[in-house]
Amino acid sequence: MRRYQLRSLDSYVDEPFRGVDWQIQGMSATGASTYGTDAEWQAVLARVRAVPAYLATAEQQLSAGVAAHETPDWRVLEDYGLQSSAADADYFAKTLQQIAASDISSPQRETLLHELSALEPARPVFVEGESKKIGQLQVPDALLETMRVGRCVRVEAPIAARVKFLVAEYEHFLADPTRLKAQLDCLVGLHGRNVIAGWQAHVDRGDWEALVEDLLVSHYDPAYRRSTHKNYAALAAGEVLRPRDLSADSIARLARELRALADREPAAAPA
Repeated sequence: MRRYQLRSLDSYVDEPFRGVDWQIQGMSATGASTYGTDAEWQAVLARVRAVPAYLATAEQQLSAGVAAHETPDWRVLEDYGLQSSAADADYFAKTLQQIAASDISSPQRETLLHELSALEPARPVFVEGESKKIGQLQVPDALLETMRVGRCVRVEAPIAARVKFLVAEYEHFLADPTRLKAQLDCLVGLHGRNVIAGWQAHVDRGDWEALVEDLLVSHYDPAYRRSTHKNYAALAAGEVLRPRDLSADSIARLARELRALADREPAAAPA
């Protein structure tokens, strides 16, 4: 049960919408085409107000899962991490208010609608500065456009810490040298046969730290810098956080620092 709790992205994304939607579906009829007593709509408001705390707990569980290498597979990330989360954000930002405007008929209608409108999710949401494609996954256009105009925060960890973290994170990939060497072959056009031969020699020796460091310095980091500076206009002016390492404690500390940034600038939306 604990292991599932650390990677249950599908449940964490679904539950806020389901809880509110089911509550609305069970409302009393108050007219020919209106639904919900004052008490029932106040219950909806209370449930919606509880969503941020619920998501904060979910975030803590998923972060613990990342640290323990218990993460959702790519299908869950695509369906729930990208598509469902974008749809849910749209529901809470727009659809819920439209439903309320159509359904509420009580004397407290304007007050209830005002309280719902005040729940517009203007608080910052932190996302990784990704490109349009993440492996086989496609980031929705609306989400990508919003990310690219957001405020940026850079996390710059020491190269040694990144290497250590990635060797542990991609242990399953390093455990299949034949597949790994085939993937490195795909980069011949970018780096030439001699460079690829050197990386494959690291694989043959099982020298994973040297391989990962070479890939970061020679391939990933330059490509990432080109892409992010091209697509994220605010990157150069972004604040920089520099953890000493990428241990579970340091990642938790980074999360607190990011939240502190959000608290100081509630109108900003870091990307």
